Amino acid sequence: MIKYLTIAGFALLTALPASAQISDHVPDADTLERLRGDELRAAYAGQTLYGVYKIPTSRSTTTHYTEKMTEDGRTDYREGEFRSKGIWYIKNDQMCFEYDEQDREVAHCFYEFRSGSCLYNYSYVTPDGNKPINPANWGSKSVAKGDYSTCEDYYG
Repeated sequence: MIKYLTIAGFALLTALPASAQISDHVPDADTLERLRGDELRAAYAGQTLYGVYKIPTSRSTTTHYTEKMTEDGRTDYREGEFRSKGIWYIKNDQMCFEYDEQDREVAHCFYEFRSGSCLYNYSYVTPDGNKPINPANWGSKSVAKGDYSTCEDYYG
């Protein structure tokens, strides 16, 4: 019985679509440029971003998302069938997001880095703030609509 459960479990894991698997890509820390203030605004304001999470979110079985960010700080987020509107802003040189489905009570703030056209977000940075503590621990990466993707293993 255990043998069959092990085989069934292995079959299930190998049958998961690529979008449900964890990305093992680690960007080269030397290529990551920290974005701050006006650089953040220039990279995000008025853009539609096509992104991928490192691991699937709890809302859906996908790792892909699209986020339209207006110049005036509004955002329209889509992940699979899920959709939420909200706001974005820059605080302490971090990108912050608040969404309507959470009644805008929770701020999600991230340190942003660019490598080529690929934008990576991280929760933690080195004490000087210039590099992620662990380059492998990015939360999501995205490319602006119309940009040629330089993201490694990006399949969006």
